Amino acid sequence: FQGEKGCIYSRAPSNMNIMETWSVLGTDTMAHTSMGNRVPDDPSAVRLKFTPDPEFDDAFEAEFNELDDITSDGLNEEAVISQWQSKLKHFFILSRAGKTIWTRHGPDAITTSYMGAIVSLIAFYEGGGDALKGFGSHGARFVLFTKGDLHLVAITKLDESHQQLGGQLDSLYMQILSIFTLPAMQRVFRGRASTDLRMALQGTEILISALADGFTRGSPSTLLSALECLKMRKADRQVIDNTMLKFRSDKLLYGLIVAGGRLVSVIRPRKQSLHPGDLQLIFNMIFLQRDRNADEAERWIPMCLPAFNNSGFVYLHSSFLNLHMANSEMTEVDHTYGRLDQVAIMVSVLV
Repeated sequence: FQGEKGCIYSRAPSNMNIMETWSVLGTDTMAHTSMGNRVPDDPSAVRLKFTPDPEFDDAFEAEFNELDDITSDGLNEEAVISQWQSKLKHFFILSRAGKTIWTRHGPDAITTSYMGAIVSLIAFYEGGGDALKGFGSHGARFVLFTKGDLHLVAITKLDESHQQLGGQLDSLYMQILSIFTLPAMQRVFRGRASTDLRMALQGTEILISALADGFTRGSPSTLLSALECLKMRKADRQVIDNTMLKFRSDKLLYGLIVAGGRLVSVIRPRKQSLHPGDLQLIFNMIFLQRDRNADEAERWIPMCLPAFNNSGFVYLHSSFLNLHMANSEMTEVDHTYGRLDQVAIMVSVLV
């Protein structure tokens, strides 16, 4: 791989005759010896090669635009349906009874019939003692994920695997649990299977949509089930860690410092790790709320961390540092490290 000051190349001896072909990096393999022992004289010459696709670029640019509203006379309904069908990716969350809970694109007038078809397909396979997990049709991949009382569905025209889409649906399910907790959601559907969960979700749909849009734009954190850490000197990070430990409260469960969506420091109890999925939910909520309510410097939020404990809430306190008041030296550090305009200190108290 290529590092800051040089490159490291992996070489493996081989007796196979190399055919005239192109590698995945876009370099002519015939430029290397048949034993694979020669490397390019100029490492910067290795470049990824992508074929320009203006049609895809236009479609992706419009992917996150909202659909037009259907007029009262319905004259533009076909045009709105065409907009909906042109989307590259769809997410659906519905109950086992077929009630729509959340969709990324489209009003009920468009999606209701599709929801009915999805429930019928799932029920058909369940009736045969099998579970429908996914299929492909007309250049699109369909992935279905059933968890408890919910069906989650992803439909994509993008080049994504079944495993990737399954991980994204699992993250959306965890987002739902972070709002309700598992026992609370089970009680709701146990009392009435056809309960409309959208009423209880009002005001939080933006969290689910933001998470879904992150998947569509390309989320390395989701793909790798990991989080990006802020690049900084080890000595500086050690100072931050020691400071957090020094002022830690006895009731504190976790403490985090995050800059620009990248983890700076975390403190936690022994044998109590923070799952990347929980951290992604925390970051999604905190930074999205910050963008929408920039005047609020701090807040208390009850939140369920499903991977830690899906049956209860922790109370999360978040506050943001005002870097605009920092001196010129800090401004230079910000430029070096990237986007550090939003630095959050988050602590969670177990209740």
